[in-house]
Amino acid sequence: MKRRNTKAIGHPWARIAGLLSMLVATAAVAEPPTVPLGDFGGRPTVDLTIGGKGPYVFILDTGAGVSVVDHGLRRELGLVALGRTEIGSPAGGTVPAEVLKLENTAVGPIELGDIDALAIDLAGVIGGGDAPIGVLATNAFTRGSLTVDFSARRLSLASESLPPANGVDVFDYCSAGGKPSLTLEVEGERFCVNLDTGSPALISLPLAAAESLPLASPPSVRGQARLVGAEATLWSAPLEVDLRIGDIVLHRPELTFMETKGDGNLGQMLLRNMILTLDHANSRLTLYPGESGAASESAAGETPRRRMIVSKGQKRYGARFGGIGGDELPVLGVDDGLPAATCGLRAGDVILAMNGRPVPELSRDERFSALRGSPLELRVRRGEREIDLTLRLD
Repeated sequence: MKRRNTKAIGHPWARIAGLLSMLVATAAVAEPPTVPLGDFGGRPTVDLTIGGKGPYVFILDTGAGVSVVDHGLRRELGLVALGRTEIGSPAGGTVPAEVLKLENTAVGPIELGDIDALAIDLAGVIGGGDAPIGVLATNAFTRGSLTVDFSARRLSLASESLPPANGVDVFDYCSAGGKPSLTLEVEGERFCVNLDTGSPALISLPLAAAESLPLASPPSVRGQARLVGAEATLWSAPLEVDLRIGDIVLHRPELTFMETKGDGNLGQMLLRNMILTLDHANSRLTLYPGESGAASESAAGETPRRRMIVSKGQKRYGARFGGIGGDELPVLGVDDGLPAATCGLRAGDVILAMNGRPVPELSRDERFSALRGSPLELRVRRGEREIDLTLRLD
């Protein structure tokens, strides 16, 4: 009988074991599914499919406890209300809502399955036109850990859980409501803050906290915030000391204060430079400066610290709109003391053109870009007249 040359071809079981090891190695290096993030006024957006329909543009909101859709989308999809409730904000005020189940949802290649949601008049809160038609809470990502790279404008979902919290770069959620949250420290005083992509501020705290913090100046009125079911006055003041979040140090940041019974939050001004990973199943997170926000500093003999170099806050005109879409931009209000008011813009004005271009010709991104730049040349209709205004950021 002819002897098989096992040295040349190998034993079948050895070949199977080798194939399995190759598959395991391939799986180990496989990249998690990644999808790009859009932008709506500084808030990240994703494209969500529901029951194979869509995609629909949703704001990705780390501060939301439940996902929300506009009544128009509920009607379009033929969703039946499972009950009725109310939704509100920590500043007070509520609006009626319908309880829904969104079936077979997905963000690109990331399947989310069925998620709970509420239907409200969302267009009345963030505006109609080309505004997003829903808000996706990050607790919809229940499998593994969700990484949101705000600076690179992408998110990914990995199957691995985060390691136990160490208070340095891995944090347990501190909020009783189970929202993504962590503890920050100022001169030994600790505050639980939610991570909230819906907030335009750097760091917001309850107004009562201003009494015990070492501020460089007393808080001054900054403007108004439009919340679900309510409006709130905003104050701001800079710290005269550094603020710590684990081993991240913020150098004398500008703080925002609001009368609220809830926790504070870390908003867009901070998160836009960060890489955030959320492990909702274990209620923990990691927070790292992205390439655009990190700088390492250490003194002789001192443990190196990650330091975020932050600005005093994004300057804004202080004009409020019902929405940024449409052929005209009606001004709902202006905040006292900010450039829109001091340069002559009024509630009730209708913006017809920006920087010499008619509003209908401008895309959503071009409108946002104009509202962030300076100077801003406006053609405005006021009653029966058309007037020109020039707004400047100080």
